Amino acid sequence: MGNGLFSKRQLKPSELGYPPERLILPEERIKNEYAALCYIRDNTTIPIPEIESFGRDENDSLKLVTGIVAGKMLEDFDDEERPAVLEAVDQQMERHIFPQPQKLQRDSVGCVDESLPVIAPNCLMYKHRRPFWRRVTSDTPSFVFCHNDLSGFNIILNPDTYEIAAIIDWEYAGFFPAWFDRRLWRERYNKRNWDEVDKYIEDAKDFFDKDAPK
Repeated sequence: MGNGLFSKRQLKPSELGYPPERLILPEERIKNEYAALCYIRDNTTIPIPEIESFGRDENDSLKLVTGIVAGKMLEDFDDEERPAVLEAVDQQMERHIFPQPQKLQRDSVGCVDESLPVIAPNCLMYKHRRPFWRRVTSDTPSFVFCHNDLSGFNIILNPDTYEIAAIIDWEYAGFFPAWFDRRLWRERYNKRNWDEVDKYIEDAKDFFDKDAPK
């Protein structure tokens, strides 16, 4: 989309190029991203894209339009520069980013907008492909706000100073145990330890299944 804007839209089945049943909660994820961006904007100083509009387009497709943030994806820095980049990002994430959403707590898991279904992290949702995930509750507000996809593709940096310019793609965000938010940016996607990913998926699945009614 031109004019410095980015559009995320629910695609029609004819636009997908693959069977639509492969998609899981596409409209709900766009609604969740809008709600999450509003929530982060109103409750933290975490840098995010500016919301320009949200609603249905002329084809009745749900669409979220945000400003494009100037900068460079963490994933795009070369291997020579990467150690310095990671050191700078680690410091910012641990000192300024993570402490803020971890203060935002609730006694049930799920989206900011509780009318939406629970949207699990994408790796869990697409491996097990359940129609819904249980809304786990607690006697205390023990679940914190998580992004749930903090990879190097979703962290935009000032290419000169390595300052975080924005964290993007909040469609899987919500209230979950703090350990759901992994430090994914520390490894390139093609160098991830997939045994660790599989363990995370099964641990997260166990969290939802523990003490669930039979």
